[in-house]
Amino acid sequence: MTYFGDAQHQLWSGWQNSGHPYAANVMWRQNKGGNPAGGEYEHIRPSQWNSAQQKGERYRHCCHSWTWVGTALAARLMGAVEIWNHDPFFAYIDRWMYEPDPNPGISGIFVKQGTGGSSFVDNMWDRYRATPPPPPPPPPPPSINYGDVSGNGAISAYDASLTAQYAVGSVSLTQEQITRADVTGNGDVSATDASWIARKAVDATVVFPVEELAEDNDRLSIRERQEADLEPLELYTRPEGSFEVAAGQLLEFNVMAVDKDAGSLGLKAENLPAGAKFDVFPPLPTENGQKFISLFEWIPDRGQAQNTPYIVKFIATSRPSDNTEIPEVKELEVKISVLP
Repeated sequence: MTYFGDAQHQLWSGWQNSGHPYAANVMWRQNKGGNPAGGEYEHIRPSQWNSAQQKGERYRHCCHSWTWVGTALAARLMGAVEIWNHDPFFAYIDRWMYEPDPNPGISGIFVKQGTGGSSFVDNMWDRYRATPPPPPPPPPPPSINYGDVSGNGAISAYDASLTAQYAVGSVSLTQEQITRADVTGNGDVSATDASWIARKAVDATVVFPVEELAEDNDRLSIRERQEADLEPLELYTRPEGSFEVAAGQLLEFNVMAVDKDAGSLGLKAENLPAGAKFDVFPPLPTENGQKFISLFEWIPDRGQAQNTPYIVKFIATSRPSDNTEIPEVKELEVKISVLP
């Protein structure tokens, strides 16, 4: 739809937060120039428009909307909607043709809503698009950019600093910022969250625990849909498999322990190579139990390449809440090869 700038013409009808997926979606616009309307204004509510900002029904009916009906129909018949790559255009034409005319008494040079301006276009429309389409789907919920506490589109040391300051009560954050800062996903913002964000700021490959939790929920739900039998206690690494690392380089991976049953869960490591670190973070609640996310880090030296491979054992222990059953234990051995 053309946007002239001196008035609002064929913008998608709706305004910000109206809930429609095409609200405030300008199809084509020219520079706003020095017009009193101040350029496009469909993105704000009509109650906030100034006297020069108006719906522009005269232009909709006299000059533009009806001229596009044949074009939109031809594009549909040629299967060119995806190539056109602008769904609001086609949605607007459907509205023009199907919705009741808000100005039924319009006359003269103005074309009534619901027509393509000629009997040929109208007949073609009736033949090939007589049935109104279903309404467009609602927009997907906005994704959460975890770690970007400042909201500037990037994760930096400043975000980690904001998180640390909030954790000790030095600054206030909005609810959206608190959600972004809670990268462990435990419902609380602490120094642990600040530490994760600081790591992510220098290493973009770091995956936050809250993101791991979402991935694991997806993984479990897929397995459930496949009717697979889930073990009450799961223990695995992310990424999964054996590992190779060159001497002097950092190797890090997560070890995940997920307990489906309510109770207490423990996670530890044995046979750690000299210099390796194994940190277990506070447990995260799951639907029926809890989950541990841990981090293995190691920078082997050249001398350690002589004793490769290393077999590190991780042990998860699940104890029932009523202590009436024998604790369940699951072990996982991970092979690590050091290249000289």
